[in-house]
This record gives sequence, C-alpha cells and structure tokens, in this order.
Amino acid sequence: MRSYAVHSAFVRWGAPIILVGGVLGTVGFRLGVERNVRVTFRRVGQRDYETLLEQTASSVFHVFPGDHALGGTRHTREGLRRWFERLFLLFPELHFEVKEVAVRGLP
Repeated sequence: MRSYAVHSAFVRWGAPIILVGGVLGTVGFRLGVERNVRVTFRRVGQRDYETLLEQTASSVFHVFPGDHALGGTRHTREGLRRWFERLFLLFPELHFEVKEVAVRGLP
C-alpha cells in the first residue's frame, strides 16, 4: 500500500479555543488546530465532505498537482464539491490515516 503526504488548507474550527497568551495560548492553539485537522480528515474519509464545504469560503484556492483525473485547480466551492465527488467515484474505498499534524505559529 502506498502512503502519501497530504497537505490541506482546510481547518474546521470546533469548540472555541481561549488564547491566554504565552506558551499556554500557543499550545492550546496548536492542540486545537491538530484536533480540527484530524476531525476534518475523519469526516471526509466517511464521505462527509459537505460539512467541510459548508465551512469553506465561496472563493477557494484548491490545488491537486498532476496531469490526471484529479489534477488541477479549483476556485469555487462548487468546483471543490465536484472534485470530492470525482475523488470518491474513482476511489470508493479511500480512507485517510493522519499520522502527524504539524502546526507552526499563530493565526
């Protein structure tokens, strides 16, 4: 089985994160981002990409590199929806396993 590194700009903000400043605020932010990335990939892996799309701006920039059926750039939420539909049509057994989430800096 091949393993691919996936970089995503999609972050779902769940429960509020209180930034109190200093190390605690930074750690809290990073843990919150990591949790939200994992939740997002779990939902998309369960074919629940509509939740992700609801939280995506109407104007997006999504790039999937390569010259193949999934390759290209999307600029709208509807274009991204069609990409997910094609993704799961081509790979009906697709699942995600997040091994590591790297978070750097504050928003």
